[in-house]
Amino acid sequence: MRVVLIINIFTSVVVFSVGVYFIFMPLKIDSTTKILFGAIFIAYGIYRFLNVLNKQKLLRQNEKIEEMRIAQDKLIEDVKVNKEKNEK
Repeated sequence: MRVVLIINIFTSVVVFSVGVYFIFMPLKIDSTTKILFGAIFIAYGIYRFLNVLNKQKLLRQNEKIEEMRIAQDKLIEDVKVNKEKNEK
């Protein structure tokens, strides 16, 4: 899954760079069209980057939830074992 995140970060940087290129480099396109395409590319690059950050946050949350579930299961087993020992 980490490879996918790296690819998404790379893609967002490239798309953002293309947007900046469209806005600031002299191209033989109408200035309104040039700015519009630049803004669209920049917005899409930012969107992809924020999406990557949210995916990383979700992965960390899922890992913590899984760790808590494992700790809870272990605690329940320990309580059962201690209860059985006390009954004997």
